[in-house]
Amino acid sequence: MNYSLKSLNSHGHLLTTEFLENQISQLPDISVFAFDIGNVLLKLNYDSVLEKLLRNSSEVDCNQFVQGLIEIMEKTGLERGLTSFDPFFRTLQMKFPFLKSLNQFKTFWNSIFIPDMLMLDFAENISRNHRCCIVSDTNEEHFSFLSSNFQIFNHMGNHFLSYDFQCVKEDQSFFHKVSEKLETANSAILVIDDKLCNIHSALAAGCNAIHHNPDNSGLTIELVNYILEHQRK
Repeated sequence: MNYSLKSLNSHGHLLTTEFLENQISQLPDISVFAFDIGNVLLKLNYDSVLEKLLRNSSEVDCNQFVQGLIEIMEKTGLERGLTSFDPFFRTLQMKFPFLKSLNQFKTFWNSIFIPDMLMLDFAENISRNHRCCIVSDTNEEHFSFLSSNFQIFNHMGNHFLSYDFQCVKEDQSFFHKVSEKLETANSAILVIDDKLCNIHSALAAGCNAIHHNPDNSGLTIELVNYILEHQRK
């Protein structure tokens, strides 16, 4: 499906500078701030990791590997919790025999994450006085690594993960499940995500959303601060 901001099927509000300046009175009170992980709290360092991973393969280029990886993740349902990491790796290894070591691949797999210190500090600060949670399409291996290595996950009250829900965020039922777990109206949830398909899904579910640009974290912070300031008045 092709997504664009012009074709939103929206029951929630897409929060932009223009909306907040002109229509903020339409915004319900936000009681939960829901942060994505990849390219929101943590940047994704695919290029250098893939370069190192493929260094020992002369037959597979980066595009071929990424396409194969995505296909196998989808086929095995890794992020939907339909398989564990070991059988996923064995399937991947059958397609790419140069992958010799499970532990080595896990090291590469987990090294794609780079802290966005601006967003991490901001999320930690607002979590002290506001209800915050994680909403992420991820797998058990990644999240185990992340929760052990990044302090921010201790500050988030809830972690809502695709492999636990057995559905990804592109399915709006994901956000209905978040609302049910939090016992909070969808309209009181603000989702911060970089993927347009997830923004569509969140808005269709009745949540509010900020379409985060990982190259402009300052704008997301500015928008959230504007909302918080408005709600204090």
